[in-house]
Amino acid sequence: LGEVQGRWKTAGFGSHEVDLFALARGDLAGTLPGQRWTGFGGRATLPTFGVMEFRGPRVTYGHVGYTIPIEALRAGGLGAPGVFGRVGTGAAWQEGQSADWQVNLVGGLRFWVLEAGAAWDPDSGSARGYAIFRFGGDL
Repeated sequence: LGEVQGRWKTAGFGSHEVDLFALARGDLAGTLPGQRWTGFGGRATLPTFGVMEFRGPRVTYGHVGYTIPIEALRAGGLGAPGVFGRVGTGAAWQEGQSADWQVNLVGGLRFWVLEAGAAWDPDSGSARGYAIFRFGGDL
């Protein structure tokens, strides 16, 4: 199993933040059993899909996000809540299949480790709200 991942957080306009994340995992030997496959989908990645809906020995996922803090509501050491927008995309597939990319447009409010928002799948037109505890890292 091989993996490459990267994350870049940087300042945007004023006190805003830009967040880029990318992940690629693959079965380099072609022999990974199903229980070792990677998956994504659900509230922390693509909220309009079920948790771990996309599984396979080859997975790619990435997102770009933009957060605007609401400084007037800053809560001491916990920081300020932020309004965010994020575009996430990913695919999971097996040998002999082609990648079927899925996309979600997500927006909401984040405070400390709490995140709540709404996501929309532009392909199907479906939308879903969600709320999660989001700690550092992805997948």
